[in-house]
Parts: sequence; structure tokens; C-alpha cells
Amino acid sequence: MERFVKETRINTTPEKLYEWHMQPGAFDKLVPPWQKVEVLERPKKLKEGAVLLMKVYAGPIGVRWVARHQDFVEGRQFVDDQVHGPFESWTHTHEFLPDGHGGAILRDSIDYELPAGKLGEVFGSWFARRMLERMFNYRHEKTAAELEGDQTSAVPPNWKDESSRAQPNRHKDG
Repeated sequence: MERFVKETRINTTPEKLYEWHMQPGAFDKLVPPWQKVEVLERPKKLKEGAVLLMKVYAGPIGVRWVARHQDFVEGRQFVDDQVHGPFESWTHTHEFLPDGHGGAILRDSIDYELPAGKLGEVFGSWFARRMLERMFNYRHEKTAAELEGDQTSAVPPNWKDESSRAQPNRHKDG
């Protein structure tokens, strides 16, 4: 089992951060421009047991991904658990925590297993970690820009990778 964690301090409250994630369309805003995702069925509201059905693409090949939302703690967290998809297993915990200084910590923790057992681990581990780093760097920048209203940190449409841009000191990778 692999674990990926991304944390970012955002100048808002945990409750506002949680509510932003509950909005219709929040998921669509968080899909990076290089990631082709087709939403086939979405819940009207994020709540315990709600299911998101999508097709994610790697080049021309699309894979169905069914994610169930669960373990909601109002204003603090929710979990997406892969029911069916490209990973052997995938559990994504979204946490919205007070930072102790009037702001919030956005923490995304993903526990996952790659397909194909040890072979998948050996050949796919580096690729999967890099994919997650790029995706969650983008998602956290996008979330901060949306909630802080800071256009200097807004994610430009041609954004590729944070290493090509100066970054504020609010990021903490795990």
C-alpha cells in the first residue's frame, strides 16, 4: 500500500474550505487541464453513499472509475473510495483543518495500490507518485486561488508544473 499526502495552508476557515468542496462543479474546477475526465454520472449532492461515475483517460484509452463518497464529518472531512477503477485500491481522504492562526490546512491523503501486484509497484510507482504530485499541486493552487481571491496565485490556463513557477511558501508536501 502506497500513501501520498499533500498539505496547503489556505487563508480561509476549514468550514468555508469544506463548503467550497461541497459545491456543485467543484470537482470540475479541480480537474487539471491535461487530465481528460468525462463525468458519466454525478450525485446531485455530496453525501454519505453518493457515487460519482467517470471515465478517466490515459491517451486514447478510457477507464471507468466509480467513486463512493463516505465518512463525512461536517466542516472537516470526507472520503472518496474507489469501488471500481484503474487502481487495485484507492481511498482519498479530504481534510479541512484549523491551522491555529485563523486559516485552514487543506490535506489530501491517498492510500492506494497499483494494479499488477509487485510488477505494478516496480514499474508504476514512480509514475503514479509523479502523477499525484502534479495533480494535487494543481488542485491546491486552484483551490487557494478560488478561496483567497488572489489573482497572483491563480492557476494560468497553460499551467504545466509548479517547478516552472515561483511558489508561495504556503505549501507543505508529505
